[in-house]
Amino acid sequence: PEVRRRWRSKLGLLLTDEGEADDALLESLLGVMQRTGADFTNTFRALSRVGWEASEAASYRAPQDFDAVLEYCLAQCASTEAMLKRARPIFHPKALARLAAIAQTEPERLAQFGLDASVVARETQRAARREALARVTPRDKRLSDAEAWRAWLH
Repeated sequence: PEVRRRWRSKLGLLLTDEGEADDALLESLLGVMQRTGADFTNTFRALSRVGWEASEAASYRAPQDFDAVLEYCLAQCASTEAMLKRARPIFHPKALARLAAIAQTEPERLAQFGLDASVVARETQRAARREALARVTPRDKRLSDAEAWRAWLH
């Protein structure tokens, strides 16, 4: 409840508490930010550029009203290179493959390495994300980022 109130305030959702709908809106925003590598502070700065009316009836905005916000959000997205750097794996691919095999067959042995299955799963996902990112051109990333932000804003 307190966390939701703070997020609602940060997003400018001041009229009515929509409960799960507000939670879904926040979750989708954070998802877009993660996928595009958007800067947290600058994303909220961009969203603050949209002026809202005090009443629900007067608060409708045409999609083109968000074009400046969209461009600002896109300017804040991380480059492919920056995202690749952030997705750098902790383990060498061969070591990760061995750890994944151990996690499947003898998960209790992971503790000997100071690990658990969640760490191996997270690093496996990170390696897959890095591999997928390595195939993305800067142009394709920009198009994907624009599509994701346009969908969220509209």
